[in-house]
Amino acid sequence: MEWNSALILIVVVIIILVMTGLPVAIALLTASLILLWMIVGPFRTMYMMSQEIGHFWSSWTVLAIPLFVLMGELLFVAGSASDIFDMVSKWLRRLRGGLALVSTGACAVFASMCGSTAGGTSTMALVTIPEMLKRGYNQRLATGSIAAAGALAHLIPPSILMVVYASIVEISPGRALMAALIPGILLAVYYGIIVTIWTTLKPGHAPQEPPSTWNEKFSSLKVAWQPIVLIMAVMGTLYFGVATATEAAAMGAFVALIMALFKTRGNLRKIGHGFIDGARISCFIMLIAVSGKIIAMTMTYYMIPQHIVDIMLGLNLSPLMIMVMIQLLYIFLGMFIEPIGIMVVTLPIVAPVLIALGFDPYWFGVMIMVNFEIALVTPPMGTQLYIIKGIVPQVPLGDILKGSLVFLIAPTVMLVTLYRFPQLALWLPSMMWQ
Repeated sequence: MEWNSALILIVVVIIILVMTGLPVAIALLTASLILLWMIVGPFRTMYMMSQEIGHFWSSWTVLAIPLFVLMGELLFVAGSASDIFDMVSKWLRRLRGGLALVSTGACAVFASMCGSTAGGTSTMALVTIPEMLKRGYNQRLATGSIAAAGALAHLIPPSILMVVYASIVEISPGRALMAALIPGILLAVYYGIIVTIWTTLKPGHAPQEPPSTWNEKFSSLKVAWQPIVLIMAVMGTLYFGVATATEAAAMGAFVALIMALFKTRGNLRKIGHGFIDGARISCFIMLIAVSGKIIAMTMTYYMIPQHIVDIMLGLNLSPLMIMVMIQLLYIFLGMFIEPIGIMVVTLPIVAPVLIALGFDPYWFGVMIMVNFEIALVTPPMGTQLYIIKGIVPQVPLGDILKGSLVFLIAPTVMLVTLYRFPQLALWLPSMMWQ
């Protein structure tokens, strides 16, 4: 079978299976099974797929994924989000739109602890949105700021999605995580600027809050040890070369377990729920990630990526034009498919093209994460919108959407910033001690 026929067959089979309601992971595995079966026969197909699955799931790098998931679930059990929100609010609430700024900052801090967008968003939304609505904040501002900033966990380390990206592209997950740190912080600042502009133009949307006393401010810092210890356990050990990404994830999970034991006063039932939820989410992520590796192996067998690279290079388009096309593709796909599914299907084709054009894979990983920031608040998928709606059902979905769309200015500007200044993503990885 020719490579173009194989590509068409893969796409058609995946679309048909997904439309029937099958999970994306099963659709990818089935498509791979059909194509390999046609070319190498049943026994060779089963041998190749079992070898690939065994190699992937036993990979030291991939082991970081369930450990980071467990860390996030234990932090959720520990209730660290409310502590962080209370601490940041004591320092920022006096500013116009202070609670929205506090929520953005708390989302950024919690993202640096949990690594999960869904978990981080739902936790912060439960803590912050009812408080903002109770104090008279505009519904669109209150929900939109959390829907946007909650997605920072895709970008700010330790991002589970970035580890998945690194495992698919086969680059260092530690360096990939470090590449996203500065852009993640900068994007949080952009969100804060949008809040400031919004509340300056429409002061009625954010009532002025009374200032905290200096005693209250310094007293709130007693919980600052939580993010500091966890960030040092994960990012500090990565940067200084003390640990690999997987070892750092293990230390982060251990620190989160100690925090959960301390915060819940040894409530083993709550901690057990954290382990169970972590295992459930990890199984989902690992299954879809390995299905991506299988589909990548199938495409490589038919030399599909190599042919597409040759075609793209033969179009004589500028690297900028190709990059813009790929960015638009990811934004479009993100409107319909969840991020891991997008990566496992597209990266085996897209990554070789970009590497051949001279783009850095670490930098491109950051660009993809920013794209997913846009996708998560864009209908019809718009995962963030439905998470927020589930937490505050009294707020119309239309208001959540309208508030979120305002904040899309920030990731759009971030994409332009990263293209113009790629060292924002490449400087820290180049300075790592390993």
